[in-house]
Amino acid sequence: MTNIVSMMLKRDPRQRPTIHQLLKVPVIERRIERFLAGDVFMDEFSHTLLHNQNVFDEFKRINLEKKAAEEEKKAAE
Repeated sequence: MTNIVSMMLKRDPRQRPTIHQLLKVPVIERRIERFLAGDVFMDEFSHTLLHNQNVFDEFKRINLEKKAAEEEKKAAE
């Protein structure tokens, strides 16, 4: 976590993490899930474009990867 924070404080924007990297940080991901239900998140962010990418699509992709990993883990058990 401290590594990502120190990266976010870099003066050179090219050395800072992208929104996609930040969305993958577990603390941020848990906060989003805790405070915004899926449908609310979609309402809030589906129209938002950051760096020419739809934030909702990225969040959806991350959640799909997470669910697939959980299903793999269950299947392995």
